[in-house]
Amino acid sequence: MRNYFFCNILFILNIAMPFGSAAVSFKLEGDGKLIVTKSDGYKTYPLDINIDGYKVSCDGRKIILWGHPKKFNESNPQDSNAILIFLQTDVTKTYGFSKGIFGVNYLAEKNVAYIGSGGGYYLNLKTGAIENVQGSVDMSNDEFYEKCKKDKSWEFSRYE
Repeated sequence: MRNYFFCNILFILNIAMPFGSAAVSFKLEGDGKLIVTKSDGYKTYPLDINIDGYKVSCDGRKIILWGHPKKFNESNPQDSNAILIFLQTDVTKTYGFSKGIFGVNYLAEKNVAYIGSGGGYYLNLKTGAIENVQGSVDMSNDEFYEKCKKDKSWEFSRYE
């Protein structure tokens, strides 16, 4: 009876949290390739940026990567891109910025990420819409951001 109960709990957890930190890991290969490994195999995402960092959401369903385009823009050498990948559907969206990106944080209890570039941007994780942060918002307060225990492969920053 005890084993039956335990197996049912594991089955429920796998359905409710298919991207739990124990089930998924992330690895960079070269400058622009992300490899996502799950229990049932792996998926490779070739990207057109030199990756400076990435962060996976606590639910493991989204990852935002950032870096500089592989094709150098001589008129604006500070160009940066952020790429949002919905891991369940493999949908990707790319966003261009005219300044460097210094980090990404998912906001607590909201479906929004903060992108640290220039004055800052909010990225709506449901619609993909992006908007400038209005007014003076102190984004250095950790209380704004989601908190969870993540596998060390779920975050990377080249410059930290």
